[in-house]
Amino acid sequence: MKRLTWMILLAAFLIPAGLMAQSGKVFGGLGYYQPGVQFMMPKDINSYLPASFPEVQFNPFMDVGGGFAVFYNFIVGADGGEFRGGTFTQGSTKVDLSAEYSSFKVGYMAFKKKGFYLYPMLGYGTNTMTLFVHGLELTRSFDDLVSNPNVATTLVYKNSTAVLSLSGQYFVMGSKGGNNTGGLTIGFETGYQLPPFWHGEWTYDNGPVMGGPLFDLSGFFFRLSIGGGGLMIQ
Repeated sequence: MKRLTWMILLAAFLIPAGLMAQSGKVFGGLGYYQPGVQFMMPKDINSYLPASFPEVQFNPFMDVGGGFAVFYNFIVGADGGEFRGGTFTQGSTKVDLSAEYSSFKVGYMAFKKKGFYLYPMLGYGTNTMTLFVHGLELTRSFDDLVSNPNVATTLVYKNSTAVLSLSGQYFVMGSKGGNNTGGLTIGFETGYQLPPFWHGEWTYDNGPVMGGPLFDLSGFFFRLSIGGGGLMIQ
């Protein structure tokens, strides 16, 4: 099933580039901010936590920022963002849940017409999930901390990720005439994240963790985009 998913996604990546029939090469660059929905949630974390812990969860929204440069239609860029977790409490235990995403991307400017640009992208990066487990009352005596230093623990799970996406940008302000296009852009990016290696790594404050649960951080996403920059066709 995973091999079939990869084949479908690679086809979705390659076909738009292969359909390019326009003359001219694109140069320039864009920067952007992307709010959106990311259905890339790990399997139930709560099944691995003690019953005395509060239930924790991500919501599907995330924020991403990034940019890229274009040279002879080839795109090189990077982006990163945050998943929205939260702070959860039960009894005397508090858990802060957060996660981050970052990737390096390459792509190809497959379609360009009157201020609209369409391009597939392939990325590779990491997802990092953090659990900060601590008590509700963080004020401690010096003697208590010396005799019992492990009053709070930060658990971090890191997993590599591959990203296949299709993006579109339209210049709504600025120049759209001739071969030079610049100004404010709106657009979208949609695609799929899939870990190329089916395991991750847990660490805590003092080093590696043995026997931690493995999460498959993968799924579809859709994000809106607002940004700006300039592109030139030669």
